[in-house]
Amino acid sequence: MKKIILLVDDDSAMVDLLETLFLQNGWLPQRATSGEDALASVALAVPQAVICDLNMPGISGFDVAASLRQSCGAQCPALIAFTACPDRDVSLHAMNAGFDAVVAKPVEFDRLLSAVLGSLKVNRARHRKSVADVHALAASGIA
Repeated sequence: MKKIILLVDDDSAMVDLLETLFLQNGWLPQRATSGEDALASVALAVPQAVICDLNMPGISGFDVAASLRQSCGAQCPALIAFTACPDRDVSLHAMNAGFDAVVAKPVEFDRLLSAVLGSLKVNRARHRKSVADVHALAASGIA
């Protein structure tokens, strides 16, 4: 089964490029060219990962990440910020907004794919911990 990845960037040429690269590597890419489109897409079907530009008109990538963390909870996809402004403050803001990783543009595809795969591992561990916490509460009679 192919993994679904949502590619979010207001630069459609960037989305085209990423879509081609992920398709060639066995992924099923979905496209969004705005934060609004990204949130609507995830409301229909939650992908395994989201690569999201930070600076977009309307709903920013920071707001997309915060919204997805809140609405998806433990089922939140791996979130990778993709930015042309990778300074320390921007990276910290992105991580505080809920991103699992920050990758600077331009980037070699292998590095971006590694960030996605690493974030997926973190997400699986987070989900297992969340499930274990629920089971522990249920066993204690609290839940």
